[in-house]
Amino acid sequence: MSYELSDAERDGVLASDGDKQYWHFVKKAADWGEVWVINNGDHRGHVTDEGVRLLAVWPHPGFIDGQLDGAWEGFEPEKIEVHDFLDLLGELESSGMEVAVLPSADGTHLRQPAPIVAGDLREELKRVE
Repeated sequence: MSYELSDAERDGVLASDGDKQYWHFVKKAADWGEVWVINNGDHRGHVTDEGVRLLAVWPHPGFIDGQLDGAWEGFEPEKIEVHDFLDLLGELESSGMEVAVLPSADGTHLRQPAPIVAGDLREELKRVE
């Protein structure tokens, strides 16, 4: 079960700068033990930035609301347990894929290399576990 996400919290996070959005993602993922992606049954949703594919990730499915149209039509939110997500980050690193944190329908997102996300998430997990 995800944490309660109010409209005010969602809007505040989305209005903040990329660094604050990123750390919100890391802290919530560690605290609640889950990461949200989107999936259409065949593959997980991504964005492309300068020719690099980025796995789209969010800390709560409420951030995904209203974004599943256009390129993401037919996708559904999918919860990934945080330790499984760490394994997935290892796979991303070996494939050259990176991570798009809190991507939005207007194309904004914070791009991070998978090893950076994995390291920050592991450090935050040490703090909360």
